[in-house]
Amino acid sequence: MVKLEEPLSKMPDNITHTSLTPLAQAMPEEYKNEDAIIAYRDYCINEKHYAKWERNRAKPIWWSTQEVA
Repeated sequence: MVKLEEPLSKMPDNITHTSLTPLAQAMPEEYKNEDAIIAYRDYCINEKHYAKWERNRAKPIWWSTQEVA
């Protein structure tokens, strides 16, 4: 990795610095939010009941069982 550290630390000259494309929210309307990360987290918390943490891994700090209103 040391050999690639310098080349990877710079943005290529042929890539323009423009705003990001909005993230798609492929989920039910009730979870969609202006902030795609909040939407994704709400969707996972409320719909992905099979999620589990094993081998002494803790739940993500954002994980809460509070239902979306």
